[in-house]
Amino acid sequence: MRSNRNLLVLILLLLSTTTYSQQQDVAFHLSSELLNGKTILKIKRDFYDPYLWVLAKNNEVYRINSLTKKIDDYSDKFAAYSSLQFIDIAGRSQDTVFIAANSANIVQYKNGSVRLLGPADGILGTVNSIGIDKNLYYQETYVGHCLIIGTSGGFCRYNMDNENAAQLLNNGSSKIYEATYRKEMYKDSFGTNPFAGNDTINYLPVDHENWAGGVYGEYLWEGGKSFGYNINTAYYISSDVQELGDVTDLTNLFWGNNKGMFQNSEKRSYSSGSAHGHYLNDITVNKITSIYGLVALGDNGSPGYPGNIKENLLVGTDVGLYFSSTVYNNYESNTWLATFLRQFSLFHYGELGNIRVNDICVNTSSTTMPICEDGVWLACDNGLYLIKPDYAPFWNGQQSYTISFENQANTVSKIELCAGSSVTAVASFLLDPTIAIQWYANGKELPGKSQNSLEINSSGDYYAVLYDPCGNTHLESNHLTVQVITAPVFTFNYPDKIQQCDNTPLTLQTTDNPGYTYRWYTNGVLNGNTTSSYTVTQTGKYKVEVSACTNSWVPSKEVEVDLVTLPVPQVTSDKAVYCAEDIAVLAESAPTDPSYTINWYRDGTLLTADKNLTTINETTAGSYTVVLASTISTCTQTSSALPLAFTPAPVFTFNYPNQLQYCIGTLLTLQVTGSANYQYRWYKDGTLNGITTTSLPITRNGAYKVEVSSCAGSWVASKEVQVAFVIVPVPAISTDKPAYCVGDNATLSLAETVDPDYTIQWYKDNVPVPNSTGQSSIVTNVPGSYTVTLAYSTPNTDGSTCSQSSAVQAITFNPPPTVSIEKIVNTTICDGQTINLKANYNGGTVQWSTGETTDQVSITQAGTYTATVTSTAGCQAAASTDIAFLPNPVFSVNDTTICTYKKQVVTLTAPAGFAQYDWNGQTGGQTYQVSQPQTVSLTVTDANGCQATQQIKVADRCPDIYIPNTFTPNGDGINDTWVIEGLDSDPTSTVKVFTRNGVQVFSSIGYGTPWNGEYKGKKLPAGAYYYIVTAKNGSQKFSGSLTVIY
Repeated sequence: MRSNRNLLVLILLLLSTTTYSQQQDVAFHLSSELLNGKTILKIKRDFYDPYLWVLAKNNEVYRINSLTKKIDDYSDKFAAYSSLQFIDIAGRSQDTVFIAANSANIVQYKNGSVRLLGPADGILGTVNSIGIDKNLYYQETYVGHCLIIGTSGGFCRYNMDNENAAQLLNNGSSKIYEATYRKEMYKDSFGTNPFAGNDTINYLPVDHENWAGGVYGEYLWEGGKSFGYNINTAYYISSDVQELGDVTDLTNLFWGNNKGMFQNSEKRSYSSGSAHGHYLNDITVNKITSIYGLVALGDNGSPGYPGNIKENLLVGTDVGLYFSSTVYNNYESNTWLATFLRQFSLFHYGELGNIRVNDICVNTSSTTMPICEDGVWLACDNGLYLIKPDYAPFWNGQQSYTISFENQANTVSKIELCAGSSVTAVASFLLDPTIAIQWYANGKELPGKSQNSLEINSSGDYYAVLYDPCGNTHLESNHLTVQVITAPVFTFNYPDKIQQCDNTPLTLQTTDNPGYTYRWYTNGVLNGNTTSSYTVTQTGKYKVEVSACTNSWVPSKEVEVDLVTLPVPQVTSDKAVYCAEDIAVLAESAPTDPSYTINWYRDGTLLTADKNLTTINETTAGSYTVVLASTISTCTQTSSALPLAFTPAPVFTFNYPNQLQYCIGTLLTLQVTGSANYQYRWYKDGTLNGITTTSLPITRNGAYKVEVSSCAGSWVASKEVQVAFVIVPVPAISTDKPAYCVGDNATLSLAETVDPDYTIQWYKDNVPVPNSTGQSSIVTNVPGSYTVTLAYSTPNTDGSTCSQSSAVQAITFNPPPTVSIEKIVNTTICDGQTINLKANYNGGTVQWSTGETTDQVSITQAGTYTATVTSTAGCQAAASTDIAFLPNPVFSVNDTTICTYKKQVVTLTAPAGFAQYDWNGQTGGQTYQVSQPQTVSLTVTDANGCQATQQIKVADRCPDIYIPNTFTPNGDGINDTWVIEGLDSDPTSTVKVFTRNGVQVFSSIGYGTPWNGEYKGKKLPAGAYYYIVTAKNGSQKFSGSLTVIY
């Protein structure tokens, strides 16, 4: 017996990442009990009329009017198919229903006619689920016309109007999880495992369609240690009722099996390592769906404005019904961003106890906006039940913000209203226009006030009662409080215009009342001051506004305050220091203005000629100030004093001739004499060189001067002195030869051309060479140490002369060398042989007439040979010798031919008269016998021991190769092998034998061993065979038949 209590049990949610806890916001009450005692398997409300189609155990089929609860038994209409097992049902209307059998068949009932659909209608595989294609419920003219079918062979659609064959959309196993007027979800086969690595989870691809028919793909999870297999049901929660914002970030997936119910985010369903939920652990879940409530109390087309809309999960299990707290727009920022999972609590429906729930179907009384889902059908093991949702016990009007003050945040619940003004209260823009509203003040109904807004001009407590068009529920809104306040009373007594200097403060004051609010204006603009007094710091028009209530202000009169504000002048000079000849430019910082005059003073005396000038030019030292005097008052502003002074020019000496000349390397310093307080700077060739001392060391040619300063920015220049350093090049002596021999003349010369400004003088052993002055070269045959000196013709400033001497050049005359030639030979010299010649000499280098430069050379040709020796001093001597060779013997032996397979022998005969004959390296006689083709080498030696060698060719010249066409391999010792004459000495020959069917029975490269008529060790039968023979590297080819005889 069922208990009548509505027992709600909070279920502990087991999550892989966190635990959520949400308050209950709906209750359910049992409304109807039908088909008592029957096991109800599947139920489905159609889209267009109030009929519910029911599939019960034992293939029983019922149609129930959801309004009248009248039951029609249709079981006998399907009796012809009692052999089939009915597993699912999908009703389109009161006259059209489809029943799925656990086979390749679907039973169609349409207008009283029954038809069996099967493979001929395009249904592939075993049918496991069916449904009516999703209806776009907010389009009232839309009529669904497709039956969607899930089979082991794929997902397909069957046109219910024209009964066209099913259209296969996806290959592979598919299953329909949800097919209602607002949701469609099915197992797909488009996906593969999207996660690489060591993931042990199976990823089950599923699709769902949004409002426009677009398909979204995502993954459910199977396997592993916790997810289980054989998913019974699956569902998804989208972003809003109409799914206009169906983005993957906001969509959650739910599925159930014998392990419980699981949850993941569509955005992260590709990885089981992401956050997910596990609920009802080890309780078998048979069906998951949801019910919408209070849809008229929110924006059902936007995920950003949920209002009071509810969406509660419905979970049918083996131990009864569970429902959740709302999951609609359930995003709490921290947890949501971390997991992308909806947060909720589950509650057990106690009124049915633990009765198994096989299927759930939400009852819909309106499928247009705002939709109205007013009940839930439950298919249980002991009958069919209808339960009704109840939201009123959990309604919190103060937290709903269904009404608010116009142009105010919805959290503002109280407003102070000034007398004579009004404020408007408005119902939330989220509310559907079909919802009924009644306004109340201080607990009493305001007759005729049932619009979306209410104008309020008196104090009181205001609220509205909202009537949900989906049922008989009325809900009280949040309350708004209005308080009416009287106008403020204050004084502000000042003349219309006030004038004074800026160094005297002016404070404007009005009545100070703690209950009042103040705001001040400067020149008509709020200045931010909110006290009862204001200190004026600038010229302008001032007033104050006073408020005794919110948004109501009473202004004072406007007072003009004229502050005589003079700028503080500052006197500056264009330079920090002035020299005696400078003109100082003094400037003051205040701009010219008709409200004041500018007055200059020096040492307290007014400079009348400089009145109203911002800059003046001065050459007189003194203390300068500026005074600004107001033209409309006695106010003045005086600057700080600026002292002005001028520095006299410097006095110094710099006595040098206009030109200075010294030898390069001379230490020269230019010096200026002046005060230690002066500044100095030196120039070279008109450019500052960075030296700032009183002396300048000089090392390079140039024009030099010094400038002296006694004050910053003023310099007095000295005269310019031209300094020249004489650079005499170091002369070098060159000789016409590297060395000299006795009897030579040596020519010594300057290596480079000498400038006419230099004087030349030659020396031998430090003594001037006679008649050598001014000569660029000299000729001598006297040994000794020679030098040359260059001297600059113009004397220096100090009277000295600049000169440079060359390095010493030693001159010697060397004696010539000696040379002789030695023949190195041990035997008779024949043509083609070699004789060695050796040069013997007492030093230096040798060169032969052959061009060789070694001491010993090898000679192979007759002739005269000369060796020339050159000493290190370049002196030469030569020696010559004649060389002759004996002739080699001359002979000739003709080439010949031989036929090997005829066993010929050829005798080669050499000419007579030679001392020795060597055939192929072996000493023999005048003749030599040959039995094989070859090249024979013959060397003869004459009486002088001279030799000659000839290569004699003995070629193979057989007339042809002889191939017999029969042989008798019978073992009698006669003709037992197939002998081919002419191949035994040809290693390049090939022999192949074939049967008449082309099977090769013999093959050989070279034919040293004749064929014995066997194939694989066994004798071949008698008969005809065929051969192919090639010889001499393939240049000869023979083919024909061969007969084997026994």
